[in-house]
Amino acid sequence: MQLVVALVGAIIVGAFALHRPRSVPRVAPRSRAPIFPHAWELVVQQCVPQFVHWPEPEQARMREVVLLLLDGCVHGARGATFQDEAFLKLAILAAVPLRNFDNRTILQLPKLVLTPTTARPVRGYRDGEPQVSVDNAILIPFDRMLRGIGREGDNIVAHNIAEALDRASGKVDGVPPLTNSHLAALWRHIVTPERVEAFVRGYPSAYVPNHQRAFAVATEHFFDRGPAMRDALPEVYHFLASYFGSQPA
Repeated sequence: MQLVVALVGAIIVGAFALHRPRSVPRVAPRSRAPIFPHAWELVVQQCVPQFVHWPEPEQARMREVVLLLLDGCVHGARGATFQDEAFLKLAILAAVPLRNFDNRTILQLPKLVLTPTTARPVRGYRDGEPQVSVDNAILIPFDRMLRGIGREGDNIVAHNIAEALDRASGKVDGVPPLTNSHLAALWRHIVTPERVEAFVRGYPSAYVPNHQRAFAVATEHFFDRGPAMRDALPEVYHFLASYFGSQPA
């Protein structure tokens, strides 16, 4: 079994070297780094406790992506009023899955829009579910975002980011945007709704991991429960680790 997992992992890593979104090149540090206030650093540690254990280059990239998202990618719904810290927390939570994508890919994603708890669902979604409006914006219910901080298996921001990446191919089919058809077939074989559902059973996520949501549901639990996924679903864990360029376990 371990040999099979290792072989699958090697195949996935090699394939993603060619077909995953281009990772951000490591460049020489600038003489003047963007200002990231110490108070913001404390909010990052609150939202992402493992941040303090990351190597400094990964911490620096995380700060960079947070600033990038705050500079035009994070908004409040029309007529809604939120404190600045709410937008900071949204940018932080979104930066976790996005930090290893290049800036162009991040900027091409739909805008992240905080909505009040009472926001009316759009396009057939139920209350609290990830919603993509006709204005090319992902709607994040404010209370759901706050509730998910520190609560395993209820990561609506990571879920929505995955759905936006899935939608980038033109349809939501539960498969990340892969240019290699063989890799997509491998994903469908490994990440089945049945396997994901068995893994997330008993956790607070309200999402049913059907074929369209297999990628999004697996993603939120990958970032929330990385060690558990690595042990229970090693092939799924290694696939997502290669895709996002991240090792949460």
